[in-house]
Amino acid sequence: MRVPAALRALLLCLTLSTASTLAGAVKVQVRGSTQIEARATARDSKLELRGSIRDDTSRPLGQARIRVRAARDRVALGRPEGCATTAPSHVHAGNDELLVDADSAGAFCLAFPGLDPRVAIHLSFDGDRFHEKAESTVDVDSSRKVLSLGFSPAPQTLPFERESHSVWVDTRVESRGDASDGPLQLRLLLEERDGRKRELSRAAVRAGERAELGVSSSSLGDPGPANLVIEFAGSDTVQPARRSAPILRTVTVALSIPGSVAPAHPDDGLEVDVAVGSARGAVPNGAVELLVGGESVGTGRVAAGAAHLAALFPLPATGSVPVTVRYLPEAPWWIPGESLSFEAPVSPPSPWRRVPWVIAALLVAAWVVRTWWRPPRSERPDKERASLPPGRPSLDVIEMGPDNSGWRGRVIDAHEGTPIENASLTILLPTFGNEGVAARCLTDAEGRFELPAAERVEGARMQIAARWHSTMTKDLPPAGYLQVSLLSRRRALLARLVDWATRMGKPWSIPGEATPGHVATVAAERRADDVVLWADAVEQAAFGPEPPDAATEERVAAQEPAWRSPEQAAVDGRKRPSL
Repeated sequence: MRVPAALRALLLCLTLSTASTLAGAVKVQVRGSTQIEARATARDSKLELRGSIRDDTSRPLGQARIRVRAARDRVALGRPEGCATTAPSHVHAGNDELLVDADSAGAFCLAFPGLDPRVAIHLSFDGDRFHEKAESTVDVDSSRKVLSLGFSPAPQTLPFERESHSVWVDTRVESRGDASDGPLQLRLLLEERDGRKRELSRAAVRAGERAELGVSSSSLGDPGPANLVIEFAGSDTVQPARRSAPILRTVTVALSIPGSVAPAHPDDGLEVDVAVGSARGAVPNGAVELLVGGESVGTGRVAAGAAHLAALFPLPATGSVPVTVRYLPEAPWWIPGESLSFEAPVSPPSPWRRVPWVIAALLVAAWVVRTWWRPPRSERPDKERASLPPGRPSLDVIEMGPDNSGWRGRVIDAHEGTPIENASLTILLPTFGNEGVAARCLTDAEGRFELPAAERVEGARMQIAARWHSTMTKDLPPAGYLQVSLLSRRRALLARLVDWATRMGKPWSIPGEATPGHVATVAAERRADDVVLWADAVEQAAFGPEPPDAATEERVAAQEPAWRSPEQAAVDGRKRPSL
């Protein structure tokens, strides 16, 4: 016996509502890591300390304040002089330490006259709102040469789809080397964010030469961010050296359907099992989305390399319907591969399904004729009125009611379709110089509400507010059964950023959707500090551990830079740095 369509729809809606909110499940590093690179060289009876400070995306931390002190007790550094781009005014004396302000490129330079060349110098950064603390120690030995190491080019990603990778390192000694120096033994390490390290490769190279170090993808560990470190332990003639660069280990996700697709039924919808794999095996997280005609009709959570999709949508009576499945990642190191498209066969409805309804209709008709009594209208339960989430904020009249009968219905999340509890619905009527409240109620645990009748005068509005969702205000709809879909504050802030970048055009907009990190990178290149601050604020609010409240949403929205047309940008570009 086939399950009735209404009950089937209810079961599918409940299945979809159990999918967890992806934005809330993403593990995001709210504060970026920081690296201090420095080296010391003896020049003209002075010890010159040069360095730079950068974040985990290799962007410089301009005007960062760095603490400088001797690493060993009872050693005084003395009063240094500024050098290179560091002016004397950027150097400050503290308690047993010095403070130096980096320039706009994150660089700093100090010259110490008469300093013991065997001293070790400790550098530290206290961190700020967006960056973690960092520290580094520089051993100074004027009897040994200074070695500089650098990635050429600096790697950005290491995709697991390749079996091996080549990492190139440039070496340079400050003073001229000779044959007695011998080869330099270099070690390439992978440093995880929790401090764990593993050796990837070794190479022997003479100073001034370029070294190629091979890296096997099987030695890279799990997908995600890490630091690539090149080290030289030091020798009798050359000081130890170290250089690091942030990298992202990525893997492309591939979708497939094991076996054949079961036919979709006009009353029961479509159910599909999807295999989610990669070069690293089964994909452990994320979601898959089912699209028909470019519109999302359902999602399913990925677990252990598999996902189950169930969706109800209009189907033809016979034939097939084109369907597309795509992967939605939880983290940027999971790269969506090609979408999966196929034709889902449609099973025609069985004529035997109508037999129980025909019999029931005949019985009711006979009973009405016999008793000449019209039964009262039977209202369907609210749950049977649930529909798929629209993916945008909306207020829809599902069924019109008699005039002055009031409003009832449900409030749900616009993307997940889950009910929103304790949402406030208020009917506002215009009054002299203000707005008056005609009625107000709160939703229950299932998102249901009921408002009494109120006069629909010109200017009357309905306002819906919830703790973690953006407030929506609409003209007062006709009386009846309503479905209200609210957009979470996280998604609302991201949508504002995507819309802003789209209107600005290239290079702000990118294929797909712009991200806060991309907007911040473009803004930093154009010295648009207000855009950088706004993009960072959007990223922290949208992906932070705590969902943003109304005050946070209002504050971040107020930081949004004013949009300028390309013509305005061209005119302003002759006066100041242009966006």
